[in-house]
Amino acid sequence: AHGKCVFYEIDDLLFDTEYPHSIETYGGQVDVIQYNGLQQGMATMRAAATLCDYGIASTRPLQELLAPLVRQRKCFLHRNGLDRQNIASSEVRQGEIKNYVNLFYGSGTKSHNSDFLQEVLSAVARLLTENPNLKLTVVGYLELPDEFLRRYRSQILLLGHVKDVQAYWSYLSVSDINIAVLTPDRITDCKSELKWVEAATYAVPSVVSATANYIDIIKPRVDGLIAHSPADWYEQLNYLVHDA
Repeated sequence: AHGKCVFYEIDDLLFDTEYPHSIETYGGQVDVIQYNGLQQGMATMRAAATLCDYGIASTRPLQELLAPLVRQRKCFLHRNGLDRQNIASSEVRQGEIKNYVNLFYGSGTKSHNSDFLQEVLSAVARLLTENPNLKLTVVGYLELPDEFLRRYRSQILLLGHVKDVQAYWSYLSVSDINIAVLTPDRITDCKSELKWVEAATYAVPSVVSATANYIDIIKPRVDGLIAHSPADWYEQLNYLVHDA
């Protein structure tokens, strides 16, 4: 109304008609009313983008999809990074001598339940069977099959959603291997590398899915490990489990 230049900044593909994923992918954690709210939210965010002059996005795929919507057809790439809170938190990590290897999976949203089950569950199950000293810590939203929980109950720690980010980081910081799993598609290709950044802050190596953005920013076996298939998940995780 005042003629000011307006920037539309976003970190996720919430404005595209591909969003949200089908309700089945939420593993029963989202009801129909909540799902309808996500759909309506997408339409609102898309409309808002068309009223802005420029865009700011955190990944290249997101940048490419937002640019055509804003008035000037230009979107700037501004990646996520560390701030004082991250750096201060990383300095308090202390070495710990333990007789097990800990896999860490953290999820702050309900939308990736099927990703974990389809992409990495079989690999984790095989590794837990082959390595009695291996444990899996889950922080956040994840509904695992009952049979899996019964079979590996002594090797799994389920902590649920943690609202305090410092508490979340405290579990991540004492882990040995971080898992960042997404089934590659138009939506997940746009997601940023925060799960990898957070783990790297504590010198915890990550195995990540082969989404467009992870491929864009990670050099395999240098910055992290990229898994292209369920079989690849096993190979990459197994490599780290046996490499102190």
